[in-house]
Amino acid sequence: MKIPTRPLLTAFCTLLVAVAPLRAADTRADFLKLLDRPRVPLAAEVAPAPAGANAPAGATAELRFSFAAEAGQRVPGILLKPAGATGRLPVVVLLHGTGGKKEDELPLMRTLSILIEQTEGKQLQRALVAVHADVESGASLSAALGKHADVFPP
Repeated sequence: MKIPTRPLLTAFCTLLVAVAPLRAADTRADFLKLLDRPRVPLAAEVAPAPAGANAPAGATAELRFSFAAEAGQRVPGILLKPAGATGRLPVVVLLHGTGGKKEDELPLMRTLSILIEQTEGKQLQRALVAVHADVESGASLSAALGKHADVFPP
């Protein structure tokens, strides 16, 4: 006796189509439940950098900030910007470190910020901005420069 496969396959596909939205809804609900945490006010705090932490006069200004992530936990950050800058500026936001202290990277970040500010060539400036972002994200300086061999030949 031969079993007709086409009606069986059609019935199976119909069942899958009917169950898929239910399963997707369950997956979404499970994911949202996993992320569900008590909400806390952001409670952002900004403070000037400790004495002696800033770069040479006129180069960059440094601010320390933090915000509440969960009850009893704050996320610290360091903001570097050209000294005396006002208005809107481009920004790179990093959400977590690379295993070291943020302060350890400040001399290199300041130097790259100064180079970006003082560079007049747009291609070089774009490459420096990308290098700055890569290094802030944890890449080594050589790896970040290597991505722009057309500007920084090996």
